[in-house]
Amino acid sequence: GPRQSLRRPRPQLAPLACGFHNTKVGDVVPIQFRVQGEDAVIKPDDEYPDDLWDVLESPSLAELMAKQSEGTPLTPSQSRRLWQKARTAQIKEKNLTAGL
Repeated sequence: GPRQSLRRPRPQLAPLACGFHNTKVGDVVPIQFRVQGEDAVIKPDDEYPDDLWDVLESPSLAELMAKQSEGTPLTPSQSRRLWQKARTAQIKEKNLTAGL
């Protein structure tokens, strides 16, 4: 039979489905990370690390290549993502042509 992937599927973030899209600063969100911990309280945006807001923003391969060709320096994480995306595209292309 066909090989099954050993990788677990990535969890998809769906904040609207969770019912937390109408939260305000100071609201308690019933998410306990520790057994003895307390529920999380929403803080003002400026109390969160700046990197947090970039977590869900992942530029495409084309965007990263355009940025690089413009001479704009890439951050280490952007460089790693560019390499990974380019390598994945090469593998997909190779697999596609090998099947012909």
